[in-house]
Order: sequence, then C-alpha cells, then structure tokens
Amino acid sequence: MKRFLSFLTILFCLIAGSGLCRAAANDIHLKLSSGVDVLISKNDQGAWTWQAGAEIYTLVMEKAGLVFKRRETLLATGRIKGEDVTLTTASGDTFLDLKCRADKIKVVLNASSSPWEIKFKVNKVKIVHSGTEYGKVKYYGETGKIKAKDPQGDAVAEMKGLSALSAAPGVFLIEPLTQDQAVFMALYLLSAGR
Repeated sequence: MKRFLSFLTILFCLIAGSGLCRAAANDIHLKLSSGVDVLISKNDQGAWTWQAGAEIYTLVMEKAGLVFKRRETLLATGRIKGEDVTLTTASGDTFLDLKCRADKIKVVLNASSSPWEIKFKVNKVKIVHSGTEYGKVKYYGETGKIKAKDPQGDAVAEMKGLSALSAAPGVFLIEPLTQDQAVFMALYLLSAGR
C-alpha cells in the first residue's frame, strides 16, 4: 500500500508539475503516533505545503494576510496584527486565535474558555492548559529529531529535517484542536521559525 501511494504521489507530481516532487534539502518529515507520515515543504513562492497521503494543505502569506486551504478548498483566512494572528472561516466564524509573544503563544480555541499555551524554554517547549502540563517538545541533536512527548514520555509526533528546536510537533499535544487547526498551527509555527 505504501509503495502504491508513493507511486501515485510521483505520478501525480509528474503530471501536475508539482514542486513537491523535487527532493529539497529543506523538506521536513513528520511522523505521528497514529502512523501517519507527513511531508512538509516550502516552495519558491513561500507557500508551505503539508502532504499526508491524499491530504494536501497549503498555507500562503499574501499581502492581505494568510490563506489556508485543503486542496483547493478555502478553510480560513487570517490577518496578522502585531504578533497576533486571527483566522476566520469563509462564513466568518472564528477558526483560531494566536496571541504570540517571545516566550509563549496562547492558542485561543472557539470552544475553550481558557487558552492553551506553548511556552518556549531554553532547550524545550512546554504545552500547558489551565496550569497542567500536557507534554514537552525537545530537539535531539545527536539524531536531528524533534520529539513531542506526552507526560508519560510517549512520543506523539516526531519531526526531522530541521537543525533546531521547533514547537510545530507540539501542536499534536493540544487535545481539542481539529485536524485542520493542528495542520495550520504546525505550518504557521514553521513559517514563523518557531
């Protein structure tokens, strides 16, 4: 099955002329504990792409703000005001709010009264909600991997292709995020160098 999907991906890329086919040195590989393998890349125009099997998401920074799509379907648009990011759906509903500071990012979800926090420490990132730590993200220089682990020490996400710590795998520790929100957060954190 895996070979078949790889074959289809290569065939699709050859037919469509997609930039995802080139083996770029800056491709990022993410493996989730569910077994999902993801390829994350940035094209020459600055768009970030997430590809997991047939699921393809893109995050594009435009003059008007952020545009987030699944395939060609618009999921959300956003504006950046100072360091904060607000995304809304096509119907005008709140998709996600991020309050960004140097030492932390508050993730405000529509269904949550208290925000989740991504706290940046010297050599790790902590994921916290209402004073409870839900996990940590660390960079392991000897293997070149970034791992997000829950409080029991089990890896929830593992990323390679970066040479420094990123909070991106930590979004999979934020339980109430939908898949679309988690993908956006991971792509946004990578695009912001966080």
